[in-house]
Amino acid sequence: MVRLKSYAKVNLALDILGKDEKSGYHFVDTVICEVMDLYDEIEITPSGKLTVETDIESLNNEDNLAYKAAKLIGAKAHIKIKKNIPLRSGLGGGSSNAASVLKALGVGKSEEELLKLASKLGMDVPIFILGGVCHATHYGESVERIKTDLELSIKITLQSRPQTTRDAYAKVDLSKVGKDRPKTAALIKALKENNLEGVIKNLHNDFETTSACLHHLSGSGPSYFELTQG
Repeated sequence: MVRLKSYAKVNLALDILGKDEKSGYHFVDTVICEVMDLYDEIEITPSGKLTVETDIESLNNEDNLAYKAAKLIGAKAHIKIKKNIPLRSGLGGGSSNAASVLKALGVGKSEEELLKLASKLGMDVPIFILGGVCHATHYGESVERIKTDLELSIKITLQSRPQTTRDAYAKVDLSKVGKDRPKTAALIKALKENNLEGVIKNLHNDFETTSACLHHLSGSGPSYFELTQG
């Protein structure tokens, strides 16, 4: 049996740069940070067939991203997940689960191979292959690590009105977004220079244009977060 922690994430910066009508995905420029204090718990046990079990009945099926990840690897195992990251919270729980399963079952595969597999499962999955703090572009699947020595303390406030990423994007007025990319560049620079004040100053998220939000949203929301020195 293998036991894993599957971490949540927040978006320190998120720019929406338009929609690719052919694929249906939106182009983004985003900085994503794993949250070490909030995680799902995964147990993987060898089995004669592939199955998934969670404490949320609606996730116990072949549409579960963790199930799809194991199937992509060609593994036969029982995957048990204790869900602590709320569904549709903007915190990346499903994507994190998928990446955790890929890394656990894809022993021997290179990071590049795992990233390619992750991008087949969802645009947020690759960032969890790298972990830590990442810069993601294109649809979100093109990722690179950001080296920083900052220890960030992230306090998350969970909301009770979950929404899908699709619904969140449907509310976005594309004429009002994509204007803060200089702040994203400044935030990345601040991270590399271990400048907490510069990071906090440049936090932003284009989904905040769809509501009167007084806090920093994570991803498509509705959860928001505060950032301080760890």
